[in-house]
Amino acid sequence: EALGHDTYNPRLLSSYLPAPILDFFQSRWVSIFQHALIFEAMKDSEFLFDAINISKEELELFLANHALKPFPEHMVRGQINDLINTDVDKKLNDGVITVSVSLLKVLNALVEIIDRAPQKQKFSAIAIEWYEAAKYIHRSIQGGLVDQAIVDAMNAANSEPLDFSRIRDAIYA
Repeated sequence: EALGHDTYNPRLLSSYLPAPILDFFQSRWVSIFQHALIFEAMKDSEFLFDAINISKEELELFLANHALKPFPEHMVRGQINDLINTDVDKKLNDGVITVSVSLLKVLNALVEIIDRAPQKQKFSAIAIEWYEAAKYIHRSIQGGLVDQAIVDAMNAANSEPLDFSRIRDAIYA
């Protein structure tokens, strides 16, 4: 769910992890599970640490690092809000938006359609999100915050604008 899948499919793991890493993690978890069974069966025995081939200090460290805890929010709801550390300097993080002339043409048309639309016109949620991104890109270009190649791409997009009728119906709600 956190990765956007509706159902669990173990074959999808191979699209996220190369086979050797996946094999390592799977064998590691089997080993941990086996040690957990031995630990539970022998937890009161003086031979526990010999049986699981681990020292008392290593076991305490392992349990501190791997103790069962509530699932993080992104696992429960498929969100990443709990992964973002908001205490660090309270500054915005840098990001990268990859643009091309054709993308800029679409974004320019989107901005024009929304800006010129009657006030009662409703737009799809995705159109509004892309509108915000497009406005950010425009402000970044106008503010001189981008590379000259982006300015050139915007000039090329402006010189041959997209026909609004090609996207208008896709953005109305």
